[in-house]
Amino acid sequence: MTRTIIEHKPFPQLVRWAREKRGLSCRVATTRSKLKQGQIEAFETGESRPTLPQLRRMAEAYDVHLDYFFLPKVPAWNPLGRE
Repeated sequence: MTRTIIEHKPFPQLVRWAREKRGLSCRVATTRSKLKQGQIEAFETGESRPTLPQLRRMAEAYDVHLDYFFLPKVPAWNPLGRE
């Protein structure tokens, strides 16, 4: 079976944004997405890239649509809803 690796320039920042948007620590995100210890951090630093199945599990754990990880840039997000 061939593994597809996700390549997208703003990807590491989008992974972190999605996790922080849900208020999850790396530890909780790792548990919820059923990834190995340290993988979330590696994805967020750009040290490694997830496979599509890993990315799907992260999207589910973060409660975001898979498309969020392919946005052209990190969205402006105000956690307090203030301008």
